[in-house]
Amino acid sequence: MRNDRQKSFLLKVRQALGKPAEGGSSPSLFDGPLDDPEARLARYRERTPRQRQALLEELKARAGAVAMGVSVVGDAAAAGTVIRDLVLQTVPEWGSRKRVVAWDHPLLDEIGLAELLANDGVPVTITRLDENRDAASERRRLRREVESAYIGITSADFVVAHTATMVLRSRPGHLRSVSLVPSIHVCVADANRLVADLGELYARLQYTPEEKKQGLTNCLTFISAPSKTGDIELVMVDGAHGPRQVQLVLISP
Repeated sequence: MRNDRQKSFLLKVRQALGKPAEGGSSPSLFDGPLDDPEARLARYRERTPRQRQALLEELKARAGAVAMGVSVVGDAAAAGTVIRDLVLQTVPEWGSRKRVVAWDHPLLDEIGLAELLANDGVPVTITRLDENRDAASERRRLRREVESAYIGITSADFVVAHTATMVLRSRPGHLRSVSLVPSIHVCVADANRLVADLGELYARLQYTPEEKKQGLTNCLTFISAPSKTGDIELVMVDGAHGPRQVQLVLISP
């Protein structure tokens, strides 16, 4: 019975992809090998400014379809302006005090979030462990800071245009919870991290020496939209398992 259901499901997928209906109990979804990864890398390396702009436009369109905001700015200062405006225009989902938590990341350091929001009375916690204190107590402290923040700010290792997906590696100082617990997630990334599709992403992860050296880390997170679910009576609810609002800020000089 299980094989029959599996066959039926895969045949429906084949039909949706326009594939022939014939096949055994486990029909292949692909007629041949996937694209050569070297060809994908070549397309990335040889992409012209016009092609990069087309990718940005595709990203915006895909993100708009899933209610994810995208801002393209020229430098870190402009990215800071977008973030400050968001902080001033939004209110916490719980409580009344605004608090922000951000990754310990060079790109975010360049923005200077703490200084930027100081005059607005909004404290910013950077997820950096104090090496002079007990590691366990420091982790508890950062956990409390993340839980009390209503905006979490991260960067991204990659941004996938075709699916409007942000790809985040978890590292020391790059807590996954920053993108998951606060009700608003802001991701700041360099436009050079933009890839066309998942195939290009996988090719870079597997075949580019600098990416292979970093590896996948303990957790590689894919974020394509604000959190939502329709599990209960098919009623769509935003923010059920994560942020209810996601804003991507791309720096494209």
